[in-house]
Amino acid sequence: MLFAGRLEHAQKGVLDLPSIDRILTDRGVDAQWTVVGSGPDEDRLRGAWTSSRVSFLGTKTHEEVIDIASKHDVFVLPTRWEGVPVALLEAMGVGLVPVVSHVESGVGEILTDGVTGLLPPVANPGAFADAIASLDADRAKLETIGSAASAYVRRNHDIRERTDAYQALFARYRHLRRPRTR
Repeated sequence: MLFAGRLEHAQKGVLDLPSIDRILTDRGVDAQWTVVGSGPDEDRLRGAWTSSRVSFLGTKTHEEVIDIASKHDVFVLPTRWEGVPVALLEAMGVGLVPVVSHVESGVGEILTDGVTGLLPPVANPGAFADAIASLDADRAKLETIGSAASAYVRRNHDIRERTDAYQALFARYRHLRRPRTR
């Protein structure tokens, strides 16, 4: 399992991660966690999560995060609210299965529950553990969702296509621009 992002509970829900891990441990699910990032709740998270099943790597470069992500199966984000999380798209791009809170935001535009990811309810460590345990019990499901997630990113977030679209928009600037009234 991978969490990559700001270590802040109010938005990212990072203090749910140790609870999710404890539930998985109680269910006999063998999970290894990697946490990439730093933030205001880092000390609280480290204090709450003393298990040998977690490695804290601190802040990493974009390239390092992609390399780290490519060595994992699942991206876990127990967020409370989001726009369009770049870390989610990056994780999906390398084939991780996203397990992300079902929030009203860009997440719902990116993920289809059970197809390109799993969407447990916000602030529900038990539901997160259920989702992760279902992937542990069914490797074919994990592979299918991971492949669908990666295909989604290639199809909808290819930088070459986005660059062309932005350039076309910028080329139309004079036509689209509307003078502001005072």
